[in-house]
Amino acid sequence: MHISPVLWQFLVKWLNASALFPREASTIAPYADALYFFLLLITVVGLTLVGFLVFGFSIRYRKERHPEAIQVEGSTLLEATWTIIPLALFLIVFVWGALLYFRIYNPRPTL
Repeated sequence: MHISPVLWQFLVKWLNASALFPREASTIAPYADALYFFLLLITVVGLTLVGFLVFGFSIRYRKERHPEAIQVEGSTLLEATWTIIPLALFLIVFVWGALLYFRIYNPRPTL
């Protein structure tokens, strides 16, 4: 994964100025912080999406509108989508974390 140097410098300066994180004690800290913020972002997006869906479906399928229960047929495409998207996100986080782990425990030799 490659990130723009300008964007990287912006993120580093923002993290240094942020009250959430102190100054880095190592050169690997900004990479760990970036992974943490990515996890935080997908968590907030997922929580918001699920919350809106629960709210919307609870309004749409409330008992007053549908006093008799109706059978809703499944959608293979929908089921595949909500399986593949989280799988892809988990794999991205796994690979990112593994690369970070290998970078920490196999440091580059100094000149």
